Amino acid sequence: MFKVLILLPFIFLTYFSQADEIIIGVEEIEYAPFYFVKNGQYSGFSRDLFDDFARIHNHTIIYRPLPIERLYSELFKGKITFKFPDHNFWAQDKKKGHTLYYSKPVIGFTDGILVLKENENIDLTKVLDIGYLRGFNPWTLMGLIKENKVKSRVVNSLDSLIKLTLFKRIDGTYFNLDVAKFRMRNQFPDKTPLV
Repeated sequence: MFKVLILLPFIFLTYFSQADEIIIGVEEIEYAPFYFVKNGQYSGFSRDLFDDFARIHNHTIIYRPLPIERLYSELFKGKITFKFPDHNFWAQDKKKGHTLYYSKPVIGFTDGILVLKENENIDLTKVLDIGYLRGFNPWTLMGLIKENKVKSRVVNSLDSLIKLTLFKRIDGTYFNLDVAKFRMRNQFPDKTPLV
């Protein structure tokens, strides 16, 4: 199985004093159990973490869910105080000319390629067509994609990625393994369609 561990810090642009209002730009996607937006409310593990931080340090936090592609522009315009999640490897072209400060890692993620159960023992050389979510980059596979050894398809939702793999329109789904497993447990309680 192909895996990469990513530690996701968040970006700080300013230092805070007690009782500051902090506007956190967050990804407006379904990424449960880590984070998701339901009925306009940001929820999940990261919400609990930031709410605890705010309570301990007497801050007020406003969560601003935004499309992934807009988060950096809102950050650099000063419309959000910091963004979550982020990594210094991500979107380096968008960050040029800006000084960013990162927290220590908040949580570790394992990304990988999910395939049909019947294909669980194939190696990466047999995965010729992958799908991934718009706004994400399978940066560990970008060399293979640029060399045309792996085709890629960008879609708007994890559900679409799962269905494309189930219907054999792509060989695999590049995504966070914990998020994908959580989603499949809720959608397919009797089986795990992708491994």
